[in-house]
Amino acid sequence: ETLRACGSERLADADDLGDATDGAARYSLDLVARFDDGFDSADESTWADRMQRELPNVRFARSAYIERGSVDELLDLCRRLARWARMRSASEVWSWYDDLLERVPGDDPRRPAALALHAQAAWRRGDIAGARDEAAEALARSRAGDEWTRFQALGELGTELLFEGDNAGALRVWSEQAELRHDGIALGSAAVAAAYSGDIDLARTLIADGRRSTSMPATTACWLDYCEAETEHTVGSADPDTLERAIERAHELDCSFIVGVATMTLATVLEAHGDAAGAAMRYRDLISHWFRSGSWTQQWTTLRHVAELIEDSHPETALAILRTAIADGTSVPALDDESEERLGSLRRRLEELVGRRDLPGVSRVEVAEMARAALAQTV
Repeated sequence: ETLRACGSERLADADDLGDATDGAARYSLDLVARFDDGFDSADESTWADRMQRELPNVRFARSAYIERGSVDELLDLCRRLARWARMRSASEVWSWYDDLLERVPGDDPRRPAALALHAQAAWRRGDIAGARDEAAEALARSRAGDEWTRFQALGELGTELLFEGDNAGALRVWSEQAELRHDGIALGSAAVAAAYSGDIDLARTLIADGRRSTSMPATTACWLDYCEAETEHTVGSADPDTLERAIERAHELDCSFIVGVATMTLATVLEAHGDAAGAAMRYRDLISHWFRSGSWTQQWTTLRHVAELIEDSHPETALAILRTAIADGTSVPALDDESEERLGSLRRRLEELVGRRDLPGVSRVEVAEMARAALAQTV
């Protein structure tokens, strides 16, 4: 950055800053296009490492295009980053989607693509309903032949439907996405939806289909490992060692989203095996993990599990979690009937134990901190 500032000053003195800025911005946009292709190759990890190093240049390009009002280039840059950002803690890029949506008015033909991108940012922050509406609008308004927008919007819509408890709808949408392009991420996601719907055979078939590739990107392989473990977890046969390997590999790839969801499954598996201390340690780490990424939808899933784990040791905190989740209706994933009944019974037991008096109102951030403190004592 020091070199950039010095060079910019010298170029400005020589009246050459404009041409140099244009060249640097074009270089970065071309580089992001190469990144996007690289993420879809067996050499993905190399491209992911380089992406981290080049982010300052990408920021510079974005700033230059904003200064010039170059919306087409801003949209192209954001589209090229979508695959990388989805599996990582990319709150900075989500803010770029916010800005892009503001620059593309409602009647602009580029609006569907901007909406499909913004839906990703919305659900990661916890706005499930808003993300669903944006993805659905992007699909409805996408033009014939615009496969990118349809593919992106279908991927986001499937996620929102799953969070809302519509497993059959998520399976249908992700299957449609995989029909547009044989994509292991889409097939793995569809497998989880199938498993949640009770069709374990279909889930296993979809996982096998997802692995049918001669040059599978590392993130896709890691995602499929997680999806297979989550699928098997629905029938009580998940392997903790497989999950540990998936988490380790995701760390190497900087795929923080996969680290989080796989750690969640591992914690529930350990809890089911009677390892309360091991589960508590991972839940505690997860709360910090979701804080760093800004992913409130996953944070609430974690906190619901924590409430069950600390029922006996910290009943007031467990009750505060459940009451705050009910109050925060926008970002809390829906429950299936069995889970809703189980947590409803837990809340009634806690109210009988703690008393039905009103507890002090707490924010979702405060209740997450309370849960983390309780887990530290459990470990």
